[in-house]
This record gives sequence, C-alpha cells and structure tokens, in this order.
Amino acid sequence: MTISSFANNPQGAPKTDTEEVDNSSKLVVVCSSGDRDVALDMVFMYIFAAKKYDCWEEITFLSREPSAKLLSEDNELQDYVKEMQNVDIVTLACKACADSYGVYDKLEDIGLNVRCRTGINQIYQRRLARSNFLMPQLLNFK
Repeated sequence: MTISSFANNPQGAPKTDTEEVDNSSKLVVVCSSGDRDVALDMVFMYIFAAKKYDCWEEITFLSREPSAKLLSEDNELQDYVKEMQNVDIVTLACKACADSYGVYDKLEDIGLNVRCRTGINQIYQRRLARSNFLMPQLLNFK
C-alpha cells in the first residue's frame, strides 16, 4: 500500500504537468498487493477511517497489479469498493494491470474507473518524485 496526498481535478488527474494546486486536502491510497488481509486490515480500514473522521476532503482508491485480480474475484472486497463509491470515494484501477489479468470488464462492472496505465503511471511517478519515497525508479516499468 502506498499512501500519497496530492491534488487532482474531479476526473482524478492533474490538468497539466505544471499545475500548482493545494494538495493538503486530497489523498490517494494505492493498493498493489494481492493479499486479501492487506486489503481488509490495512488499505480499506485506513480509507474508511480517513473518510469517517473527515481527514481529507477527497479520497481516491487506486487498485493496481495483483490487487486488480483479487478485487475481481472476491465478493466481500467488491462490496467494500461499492461502499467506497457510496460515500464518494473515487475508485480507480490501472488498465494495463486489469488487462494483464484479464479482469478489465469485471472491474468496470464493479464500478471502478479503469484507466490507461500510462496516465496513471505518469501521475504516480510525478507524485513520488516530489515525495520522500526511497525508490521511485521501481515504477519505471514498460
């Protein structure tokens, strides 16, 4: 799980690469683990607690890598994602990840906004480059 606060427009992406915005009220939680317990006991718990206690004005959940496959198969996790949507948490999934696991349609059926990897990867790399993460080069995959 990666937790990063950054600003985005209502569609979930910066308007431009150089857009200067106040990012103090927006949060993105990236889940890349295929471990169900990580999703339930860490990612979802954090997201719902942040929402319940109004820690952020806008919260976005991003599923990528094995978590995309996990979400497509687990009905209980799907229910949590639907509840996120019901309480105005933005839910996204990486298109390349969904395609690689053959779960694109299932994730869309759940209601996730499945987006192009290039766009998500560029946004994610820009945010990590501005943060204190130690190894942003790990995201430079093709």
